[in-house]
Amino acid sequence: MGKAIMGVVIGAGIIFAIVAYFSQIAWPEAYANIEDPDTGIFELFPHIGMSWLGTVFFIVDNCGSFVCALAGMGAVSRILYGMGRDNILPKKFFGKVSPKFQTPVNNIVLTTLIALTALFYQENVMGAASLVSFGAVCGFFMVNFSVIGHYIIRGKERGAGAMIRHLIIPALPAHDPDEKTPYTSVEGVAAEVSGWLAQRGIGALWGLYGVSMGGAVALRLLADGKIPVRTCVLDAAITPYRAPRWLTRGFSLRNYLVIHFAQRHLALIRRAFPSQRFGQAAVEDVCTILGRMDRRDVWHVFDSCFNYPLPKQLCTAARVSYWYGSKEYFQRALDIRHVRRLLPKTVFVPFPNCAHAEFVSGQPEAFAARLAETFEQD
Repeated sequence: MGKAIMGVVIGAGIIFAIVAYFSQIAWPEAYANIEDPDTGIFELFPHIGMSWLGTVFFIVDNCGSFVCALAGMGAVSRILYGMGRDNILPKKFFGKVSPKFQTPVNNIVLTTLIALTALFYQENVMGAASLVSFGAVCGFFMVNFSVIGHYIIRGKERGAGAMIRHLIIPALPAHDPDEKTPYTSVEGVAAEVSGWLAQRGIGALWGLYGVSMGGAVALRLLADGKIPVRTCVLDAAITPYRAPRWLTRGFSLRNYLVIHFAQRHLALIRRAFPSQRFGQAAVEDVCTILGRMDRRDVWHVFDSCFNYPLPKQLCTAARVSYWYGSKEYFQRALDIRHVRRLLPKTVFVPFPNCAHAEFVSGQPEAFAARLAETFEQD
């Protein structure tokens, strides 16, 4: 999206510069001889001996104005429909869709009636233009003031990394410090997330991000296909082992014993994950979660993450990226191979000098910028 917007702006600027350059060459004294700057193009054509171009320009310009107005009214009606659907505006009127045309007819009619008030300004076109400009500026002001008021004044959010906390971030069961809930399975958590979104009328996701075990849940959400996703980032996502069940159980037991040992020696965790690299808050969160998880939750977490069901070929319209740290490549090699087999169009992005989940925890500002850039790509 960002590239498309910048492309339109830059392209329009280049076209304007070219037209202005050749107009200046065709009539160098225009600045002194032109009678009305607002209709100067119609004075230019007779000057260069092409009076007929005035009629062509008039027709094309009016067609372009009509199409732009039509697109604007369509966009406004859709925005009003979205606000009505979310109960920001009265849903009975603004959230209604025509069963015949499958369009928000009420919003289109309302927008058309408001647009027709321009007839009262036919003798004062510049006044109407000033009114439109004033409304647009007020709209931009209100949006920016609301963001500042909500996040900085009320929420007291300051850092660039605060962007991460403004997303929907569900805590996995057994990982939430404020609520004790048992961990079931990756597919179970994915189903709970889908149900939670559906209950709140969220039928699609613009961006989906999951790291490590959360990446496993994100991958399972893609496999379920109940919630369409536009862009998905799997950050060092854990994929199920492609091995016999008895062997994967052995791997789960190994990880269970390692975590059980770490629970008894949290000081070793703090040494293994220095706060200078991973961030003090992230390290303390890990220690808090490990300290409160019981043995059953630890076993279920690893047994499920390494054995949850996935299809042999995953069909999704989402644009998927798989992130991983360069220092964990060998640990993620099987996961990368599995994701490449499931989703051949996946973009794999290594981050230099990063271990497992180190980019999100140790460089939150760079992570937030990179995640926003990924989500905004066309």
